[in-house]
Amino acid sequence: MRMLLLLGLLLPLSLAWSQAEPGEPPAGSTTAADHNAKDKDDKQPLPDSAAKVPQDAAVLTIKGLCPDQKKTVSAPAVCQTIITRSQFEELTNALHPNMPPTTKRQLAVSYPRLLAMAHEAEQRGLDKQAHFQEMIAFARLQILSQDLVHEIEDEAAEISQKDIEDYYRENAANFERANVNRITVPNIRQTQGSQSVASGTKDGSEEQDKEAMKGEADSLRERAASGEDFAKLQKAAYEFAGLTTPAPATSLSMIRRTSLPAGHASVFDLKAGEVSPVISDDGGFYIYQIVSRQTEPLSEAEREIRKTLESQRVRAMMQKVQDSITTEMNPAYFGPPSKRHGAAPLKTNPAGAASATTDNPR
Repeated sequence: MRMLLLLGLLLPLSLAWSQAEPGEPPAGSTTAADHNAKDKDDKQPLPDSAAKVPQDAAVLTIKGLCPDQKKTVSAPAVCQTIITRSQFEELTNALHPNMPPTTKRQLAVSYPRLLAMAHEAEQRGLDKQAHFQEMIAFARLQILSQDLVHEIEDEAAEISQKDIEDYYRENAANFERANVNRITVPNIRQTQGSQSVASGTKDGSEEQDKEAMKGEADSLRERAASGEDFAKLQKAAYEFAGLTTPAPATSLSMIRRTSLPAGHASVFDLKAGEVSPVISDDGGFYIYQIVSRQTEPLSEAEREIRKTLESQRVRAMMQKVQDSITTEMNPAYFGPPSKRHGAAPLKTNPAGAASATTDNPR
């Protein structure tokens, strides 16, 4: 978020300022070599000497900028602004901790330009205008909100080993993996009757085709339970459906319960070697067999569990903040509430005017 804020502030200004930079190629004329050079520059670290620069040493010397002086007819003999390493790194850490070197270079180019333009704006009194104060107040809200998100994320990341082990034990079924065979039986049949239905002729052939495919699925399920090869049965299903496209693979390797559609998850309740009943959904008919299964060890699942718990905690903490307020919008001003925004019905005061209040006076 901080990176987005930084780029949102710097890039538009940089583009506006340097559109006519001499020696730059026209827009759209970059080559693969240009992109490769840029990628290389993006990964280029700061020189080793950067770590040896004293904290109070100048890293940016902006000549011609005297922010503490008013414009005069005669410029002072020495007019410059010094940015030390300590000041520059305080800025980069505030905008984005661990800022990449390439972004630091971009900031070093753009920041003096921002200072020059801001100084000129102050000289013109733009910072005293009402709209500027409103923008500053709104920017403050955005920055505080972003900092809150970062703090919530840091708090959510404090997960103990016990939390991870408890989640693993309570959700053991989610970490089962199985080798599975599956036959997919289409619920349509490429016949003259089904083609007439597709063209708009209602002769009942569509329902007849579905019934025929359901019957074929039941037959294939019996053959699978008796031990016939799933790949052979899958081919038979496509031939019966009149499909000439290649049949899908029947072997699914080491999948999880959550990898299957919700209506198919019961397959994981089967024992190894068992064949499922025919499962029907909008996509067709399905027959499964569990070949083998194993439970993923905690050592392999730990990273995923940690991310899951972090995500759950962030959502819960954010939801707690958001649920602490309610908002009512005046339909006379905003129009009727849409389903997307989910606005609550408005209350009216005795005078008949809709009230726009929140539980939080701020």
